[in-house]
Amino acid sequence: MLAAILLLSTLTSTMQIAPPPGGGERLVISGTMFLADGRTPARGVTLFAYHTNTKGVYVKRDDTPYGLSGRLKTDANGRYRIETIRPGGYPGRRDPAHIHLVLEPSKAHIDEIVFDDDPRTESIRGKRGYAIVKVVKRNGVWTGTHNITLR
Repeated sequence: MLAAILLLSTLTSTMQIAPPPGGGERLVISGTMFLADGRTPARGVTLFAYHTNTKGVYVKRDDTPYGLSGRLKTDANGRYRIETIRPGGYPGRRDPAHIHLVLEPSKAHIDEIVFDDDPRTESIRGKRGYAIVKVVKRNGVWTGTHNITLR
């Protein structure tokens, strides 16, 4: 328990899920988390994110069954940054590639980030719980912005 408390106290507003070279196309998602009013930054909120590898498979690691994953704590202005690789969609399914976002310690799933350029995104358009993020490739890195409003 003490190790978990110490780990959480050292979190920054940036998580690096798949450090370079990482075996895939680099992806950075950043944004601001707001309280329910949509204006007040949600500072100090712990966010857990996880996703599949480039083949759409969750690769079990010693510390988590969720494959590629990480944690961060929003900064004083509610900002966060996820540095990783583009995940793949589940093999044999129509689900778009996505990144799960989970609030801690409540374990409440907030959004699944999906990408606007993934043709499978059409299958979830308009469904609750998905955030379609526009991604642009610059200097070999995909980037996108996703602001979160807590409910």
